[in-house]
Amino acid sequence: MDAHDRISSLNLWYDEAISASVIQEAVSLRKFYGFNPPLYYFLLRFWYLLLGNSEMALRSFSVLCSLITIIITYKIAILFFDVKTGILSAFLLSVSPLHVYYAREIRTYSLLLMFAVLSIYYFLKLNYKESTGNWLICLLFTAAAAYTHFSGFFLIAVYTAYIVFSHKETIIKLYRRILSPLILLVVFYPILYNLLVIYRNETRARFDYWIPALSLRGFVYLFSIFNLGYHVTREMYFISFLLIMPVFISGIWKLRKQKKNRFILYWIFIPIITLALISLTIFRGFVYRNLIIMLPAYYMLIAFAVSKVKNFRQYKYYGVMALLLLFFLYSYKHMYSDILKIPHHIAHHGEHERHATKESLNFLEKNFRESDVIAYVSRAAALPAFYYARDSRLKKNMYYIGPYGTPGIKRVKHLADVGVLGGGMIEGRVKEADEAVYEADRVWLIMADWETGWSFDILHPEKIKIKEYFDIKYDLELNRKFKGIKIFMYIL
Repeated sequence: MDAHDRISSLNLWYDEAISASVIQEAVSLRKFYGFNPPLYYFLLRFWYLLLGNSEMALRSFSVLCSLITIIITYKIAILFFDVKTGILSAFLLSVSPLHVYYAREIRTYSLLLMFAVLSIYYFLKLNYKESTGNWLICLLFTAAAAYTHFSGFFLIAVYTAYIVFSHKETIIKLYRRILSPLILLVVFYPILYNLLVIYRNETRARFDYWIPALSLRGFVYLFSIFNLGYHVTREMYFISFLLIMPVFISGIWKLRKQKKNRFILYWIFIPIITLALISLTIFRGFVYRNLIIMLPAYYMLIAFAVSKVKNFRQYKYYGVMALLLLFFLYSYKHMYSDILKIPHHIAHHGEHERHATKESLNFLEKNFRESDVIAYVSRAAALPAFYYARDSRLKKNMYYIGPYGTPGIKRVKHLADVGVLGGGMIEGRVKEADEAVYEADRVWLIMADWETGWSFDILHPEKIKIKEYFDIKYDLELNRKFKGIKIFMYIL
């Protein structure tokens, strides 16, 4: 019950609301993010038809994928090492703050990770038994990962590097192993080409402002976030890096005598190298969640290092692991309180604290009149609000008037007519929106930004213009503040 309450108490944020909008309202995925492969949304749509559209129902899909990932991680660790390492690997992954974070999100990453470990499991079984069944299943899960998220293509790079640098087999077997990634490249060339073209043409303008350039600090934060997730301080990231990195390196060192297990090194480092090269040559993409497919391998090496230590030194390793678990608890505390301890542009690019959307809608529901109009200035707050108000009397009078268009949200055009807005995509029932605003007695202006701790001096200039326009044209009657959201009610 406590886990249910903690998960269901979370507000959806913008990216999760995208998933809910795509599956429930048949909004074109391409209109949102044209480079997103479609498989996750097809499967979530099926899940939604089975269990409904509540938050808990939608989140449970990611929970199920994460549970399967833990089980397959255990089986892979047994193939690599032994039962003891398998149990410890599965345990570490199950309590990892980063894994738990995405296990509760209505996003692609848990499904991606599940398909990735299933693909790797059947690829590894080919090492023990050449069979057409294992080969085809590996291809199937690799394809599923690629159609779930673009980083699923990293699996092809991992397998190719492993085949080229590690195997000395007969020409026929080597040909078959090389043929697998070539088949995938041919089959998925259209979607891969589409991803690269869209990213190259659009990402620089749309996302480069929040995705940092590749740096040494980015690599340090990568492993620190793998240790503790997104919700700890700089100091704790630094301490965890100093404590865990020697254990991780010890695991790599211990593999020097186990050539058959070196695949795990390809699993960890090839995705990093591939994403780094993409970030340097095509578009900025070095976002930590894009490397989540290597998370199980990271914990396997740590588990392997700990399980193989004997005598006195073993207590030192167990002491480090105990301290790591204490850090996990600290991270959980702030994760479920939804508190990010450092700015997002430093360590958690593209991850934000959630707005108090449900709380603000409860306030509006209590004070709303049928002749009112609710106008959202930020799509970061608007799209989640449209999800929560889907069955509410508020929904028909809710509109978006921000500077950027967002599919699935009704736009109010009259502000653009007077030159307040700087263009953008007009979506929805424009005529109905115009009539609703002009006939309204009151307008609720909902101000927000991506960061919950925003102030007016850092808002987008167009949002400021909208607020100033309302202040001049209408009479401010009241205002309220919620986490990340400020509500202003004007008399027309």
